[in-house]
Amino acid sequence: GGQDHLVSGCSFSDISGTAIQLGDYDTAGIVDAELQIRNNNIEDNFITNVAAEFRGACGIQVGYSAHTTIKHNTLSDLPYSGISIGWGWGTSDPSYAEFNVVAGNKVSDFKLVLEDGGGIYALSAQPGSIISRNW
Repeated sequence: GGQDHLVSGCSFSDISGTAIQLGDYDTAGIVDAELQIRNNNIEDNFITNVAAEFRGACGIQVGYSAHTTIKHNTLSDLPYSGISIGWGWGTSDPSYAEFNVVAGNKVSDFKLVLEDGGGIYALSAQPGSIISRNW
């Protein structure tokens, strides 16, 4: 799994799909910590006008993950959601997704094409996670 990665200070614009993709959506049952997506940081990035062709993509998309921090990013002009974290609608619970932080992000002008979603879209149980101070 992807562990101990940092994406910081980058600018993404005019992209067909997601700007930053972390993890997968079929890994909920992985119990070996070495194979899990964990301890990653996505911070201080500028993301605009992404998902230009693949409209269901998000600015930042994270599947199952633990101890991942997404903070101080600026996202705008998105056809769907700004930041999506988690998966499964509870059907894969329990999973290893836990203790994630989504804080201090600015998400504007989202859902310009699709109706479902949100500025920050969180799915399934993620015990100990914090979503705060986003606007």
